[in-house]
Amino acid sequence: MSHPSIWYNDGSIIIQAENTQFRVHWTVLCKHSSFFRGFEDIPQPSDQPTIDGCPIVHLHGSAVDFQYVLEALYDPHFLGRTTLPLAAIGAMIRLGRKYNFKSLLASALERFISQAPTTLAEYDTIFSPVLAQENGILSALPFCHLHAARLDIASLVVDSSTNLDTLRRCLIGRERVLTKQFQPGYPLGWLIQCQGYQSSMRL
Repeated sequence: MSHPSIWYNDGSIIIQAENTQFRVHWTVLCKHSSFFRGFEDIPQPSDQPTIDGCPIVHLHGSAVDFQYVLEALYDPHFLGRTTLPLAAIGAMIRLGRKYNFKSLLASALERFISQAPTTLAEYDTIFSPVLAQENGILSALPFCHLHAARLDIASLVVDSSTNLDTLRRCLIGRERVLTKQFQPGYPLGWLIQCQGYQSSMRL
C-alpha cells in the first residue's frame, strides 16, 4: 500500500516498511544518512522488484516511524515546531540510530532531554524511562526513574511489558528512589531514626 502523502512521482526509490511504501529520492536520503550513501554503491540484483523503474527496498522499522522521519526530512517546518509528539521524537531516535540520520538523532535527543512540558499529561508522556533505556540515553535515566517512582506498578508494567530487561531496570530504579528518601540525611530519614529510638525504648 502506497503512503497517501509521501509518494513523489519523481522519486527514485521506494522504501517499504511493514505494509506501507514510500516513494522518495535517493539524493534526499543520502544527504542525511551515511547508511543510504553506502547502500547506494551496493549492486542490486537484476531480478529485484521495481515500480516505475524504482527499486523497492524493504527496511526494518514501523511504518509510523518512517512516516515521521520522512516528514522531518521533507518538511522544513517539521523540526521548527515548538513541540513534537513523543512518537515523532521516538521515531527519530530509533531510526536515527539504526540508519545513521545524525542530524535528526541529535535534534530528537536534545528535545527528549531538555523539553519542558507544560501540563502533567505531557510530563507523563515525555519522560519515558522505556525510551531512554532502549536507546541508550543514560543521562536522562535518573530523572526518568524519579518519574517512574510516581507511577503505580500496574502502569509501569503496561508501559514496559515488551522488554523485560527495561522493566527490571525501571523497577530497580523506582525502588532505589523510593527507599533513598528514608535514609539518614534525606527528607524522611527521621522516620527510621524515630522507629529505632522507639524500639530501643521498648527494650
